[in-house]
Amino acid sequence: MAGSSHRRSATPQYELDASEFFTIILGTSVSSMTQRLPDSFKNMLMGEDPPNNVKVRQAGSGFRRLWDVELVIKEGHMYLSHGWEKFYRAYDLRMGYFLLFRYDDDATMLIVKVFNATMCRMRYAEDYDASNGSSSSDNGYSQSSSDHGCSESSSDHGCSESSSDSGCSESSSD
Repeated sequence: MAGSSHRRSATPQYELDASEFFTIILGTSVSSMTQRLPDSFKNMLMGEDPPNNVKVRQAGSGFRRLWDVELVIKEGHMYLSHGWEKFYRAYDLRMGYFLLFRYDDDATMLIVKVFNATMCRMRYAEDYDASNGSSSSDNGYSQSSSDHGCSESSSDHGCSESSSDSGCSESSSD
């Protein structure tokens, strides 16, 4: 049918969910002191009563380890500031690490999943202490300790193969 009124849009329709975002650590000196947050996240928070600080926790730690981190605005951008350096050091964050943030508006809390340079999720000792092998209290980040077969090592690579591994291995015996 020539001239049909049923045309597809060139771009798909979508909505931004600013409560979840990621960042990759590209340097050490500045990013260990402050962490820039996406402008869409800043805009989401800048409602009637924007918070001056947030609680930050690593996704598997339950509510036992909360870090008080100040939010500051510099040159129109929002940053995690005072307190971020302590979180950064406590979880030994390094260049190339991928951080997945999720904001819990009810608790004014940022929940952070840490992935190392090999793209494997870092599991910290407190992950297992907090929930005996699973982290179901993470409001949508439920995973058991055997979901990926990755385990932390003392090197920066941090992955070892297990029978349930889905390709997260540094070396192969093939």
